Amino acid sequence: GLRGAVVTLSTTPQGEVLDALASGVVSPGIGGQYVERAAAAFLPRLPERSATPGAMWTDTLLVTEVLQGVTAQVTTVLRYTISDTSALAGRPVVPIEYSGTISVTGSGVIEGSRVEVEGSGRVSGHYLFDPADRVFDLHEQEQVLESTLILMSPDQRAVGIPSRQVLQARSERLF
Repeated sequence: GLRGAVVTLSTTPQGEVLDALASGVVSPGIGGQYVERAAAAFLPRLPERSATPGAMWTDTLLVTEVLQGVTAQVTTVLRYTISDTSALAGRPVVPIEYSGTISVTGSGVIEGSRVEVEGSGRVSGHYLFDPADRVFDLHEQEQVLESTLILMSPDQRAVGIPSRQVLQARSERLF
């Protein structure tokens, strides 16, 4: 995993991840694509222009994941809302809440057997944005994804393997 790793991101001003680089202790097999996708799924988006309390916007993240012969499309649609302004340690911050849906569909071949994956879930979170420094002071998120991996044997028998993944993440400004 990425626990304890330092991840350096290159983003657009709205928070869209362009590149990600992990340093420190990273589990074997975790490549740049995984780090970039994980960062893109966690990093919240900012509105295109200045927004006031009550403003809302929607963002869609489309990611293609390839793992051991299976190609999956992961679509996350989030709706953001700016709460009233607030302060953290005497600095003005903008509190933003969001929620949305996750869907995954994909297929491939593993060791000669056809494999399909499908699932759906939800994501919710909130963050505090410091407009003066253009950084996130605090961000908490939870994702829940329930999916089924369907294995088709050569004689067309299907076996479904259900999965439930829960991600709870928190980041905060250290300086």
